[in-house]
Amino acid sequence: MTGMIVKNKERCLNTRYKKMACQRCRQVCPAGCISDAFEFDLSHCIECGLCLSSCPAEAIAGDGYSGKVLEAMLTADDSLLCLSCSLQDKQSSWPCLGFLDARLLLALVYSGKNSNRRVVVNNCSCSGCKRKVADYLGKILISVNQILSLAGKYQIVHGNAVSNFKPKEKVVSRRGFIRCLVGEAISVFSAVVIADSIPKPLPRQEFFIKYTEALAVSGMRPTGIFSGIAIGEKCRACGLCARICPQQAIAVEDNGGVVDFYHNAFKCTGCGVCLTNCPWGAIALGSAYSLTLFRVATCSLPRCLECGKLYQPVGDHELCLECFLKDSSIACWSEK
Repeated sequence: MTGMIVKNKERCLNTRYKKMACQRCRQVCPAGCISDAFEFDLSHCIECGLCLSSCPAEAIAGDGYSGKVLEAMLTADDSLLCLSCSLQDKQSSWPCLGFLDARLLLALVYSGKNSNRRVVVNNCSCSGCKRKVADYLGKILISVNQILSLAGKYQIVHGNAVSNFKPKEKVVSRRGFIRCLVGEAISVFSAVVIADSIPKPLPRQEFFIKYTEALAVSGMRPTGIFSGIAIGEKCRACGLCARICPQQAIAVEDNGGVVDFYHNAFKCTGCGVCLTNCPWGAIALGSAYSLTLFRVATCSLPRCLECGKLYQPVGDHELCLECFLKDSSIACWSEK
């Protein structure tokens, strides 16, 4: 490997939440170069980018996977965007296409004129290079095209159909050519001389939210791309899930004796923080049927075991705040 893969521990869910034990990057790595302690053995890394696309917290970054390059593509006026790895196209900055995920692909389509752009993913050689990347891309491309079809947008071109689409060759003037040479020299100088040029994670969720506001697909079959939640009868309406959700994808509405829970699959990254930290084990994670905000449950507030009044619980406490403080005060005096 020639590049660098780094993990931002402060972003990692396992660091931010005590109960989390996320293993997605380790499970998806085809080279087995991520240890139990989440240390990267770069001597075995094949730069497939799968760890980047699998991380729901955007805690992993890599050389060659530049957010600036991606943003330039999103803001370009081109009606056709072609994505290839650097092995298939020497002008490509992407070491591999395994870094792509559904949100990035949808953002690329929706960033075009009238929220519609033709996108080509050249995955023709993936099966002969990195089989796991080929399988991964094949699945998400089918699912993304299902969503685009329902939304009436251009479907992403891939596989054998790629040969029918070619990017326009840009005519570069002499002045433009010299400008490109100078820019390339500056880039090389920055990479070699600036020692602290640590790669930054791709802000894929930020790009998705920014460019796909018009996306609202209802009646969508479960694809596994977007996550939905279900809240069961064990729920005691404590609202902890809404308070700790990293993406603020869960909202609660107190309607006086009952609490309505809403979930926004558009924001949800399926990280599982709500499921893992629910004190009652009342949350299940599955595929979303819609990307619009919808009510997933209506739960009655519990009654205090001591005074019988309705109360808003905190965690797994079964007493209202007043009774809890009273009992705590009595216990404190008893100890004295």
